[in-house]
Amino acid sequence: MSFKEFLEKIKNVFISLYEKTVDYCRENKKQAIIIGSLILFILILLILLLIFAGKKPAKLPHVETKLELTETPLVPKGPEVQEDYSISRNPKDKWTEEEADKWFTIPSSNDIDSLGKTNDGIISEILGAAP
Repeated sequence: MSFKEFLEKIKNVFISLYEKTVDYCRENKKQAIIIGSLILFILILLILLLIFAGKKPAKLPHVETKLELTETPLVPKGPEVQEDYSISRNPKDKWTEEEADKWFTIPSSNDIDSLGKTNDGIISEILGAAP
């Protein structure tokens, strides 16, 4: 198949498509007008979208300004740090018995039941009326 034959086949396809479209428009004028109007409306929307989406605000040039201190900076007044407050610490892998007694509280059965009911309420709220 040569290039000319290929072009001729494409030309014939478009001609037959054009003829079928014209025949359809003659037979169904209302539908043709509605379809044509919809296509025109979509094209106008696409053109407007391209126009407005293409306009981006111009970027302002970035000007670097070097700040030079004229006075020493003042640290704002704030609450004093308490003695037993540590800013940083080395984490331990395990608590000692004394720390466990001081910080850990064994939950009562009422606490566990209350937590279970709260969790069930949250779950039913999330699931709603899901099947």
